[in-house]
Amino acid sequence: MSIEIKILKLEDAAVLNIDADLFDHAVLPQRCKDFLADPRHHWITAFDADLMIGFVSAVDYLHPDKAEAELWINEVGVSPTHSVG
Repeated sequence: MSIEIKILKLEDAAVLNIDADLFDHAVLPQRCKDFLADPRHHWITAFDADLMIGFVSAVDYLHPDKAEAELWINEVGVSPTHSVG
């Protein structure tokens, strides 16, 4: 089994094949596009062949008292078929 790690871009939204058990609910196409269109949002994914089986979502978190943004990890998910334990 070969897993490909990919940072998603807006053009990837139209061709995503996502494991049905990866998220709590179905991914909404417009929300997916909105998320990927915002340069402060990050979606790093794991694919087994063409099926998304894992992800990390993150956002650049802005502080009113800090000059630099921090990367805030929002969520991590792995399909049950690919999790260990």
